Amino acid sequence: MKLFLHQIPEEGLSSSVERDSAELDLDTNDVQIKSPVAIAYSVFLEQKELVAHLALQCRRGLVCARCLAPFEDDFSKEIDLAYPIAGATFVDLTDDIREEIVVDYPIKPLCQESCKGVCPECGQNLNEAVCGCERRTDGIT
Repeated sequence: MKLFLHQIPEEGLSSSVERDSAELDLDTNDVQIKSPVAIAYSVFLEQKELVAHLALQCRRGLVCARCLAPFEDDFSKEIDLAYPIAGATFVDLTDDIREEIVVDYPIKPLCQESCKGVCPECGQNLNEAVCGCERRTDGIT
């Protein structure tokens, strides 16, 4: 997302845009962005830098680390950024927006905090049904 400095009035600029996940290179094997990324921003020029406040929102597709079921969640984050502008005609926020979203990808996504996972014997999703397998509680099989 490029901001051209000559288009920012003295009082600053507030607006919003949507960007496709492919444009921001956000999809991975573990996380797929299911909606355009909504970016609401306020920017202003302060001395020798551009100061930006951004609110990011999107819908993510994930796979539960316990039960392996696909699920979706809503992601939102607010960030403040500052860029030096000496000699610049524009500032590109794309890489920083991408990094701020990716850094919040969950390491161990859960469909719900109380997810029961899958049976290690038969693979039954224990959130959906109880299986008939005998599971030992002493850890010995």
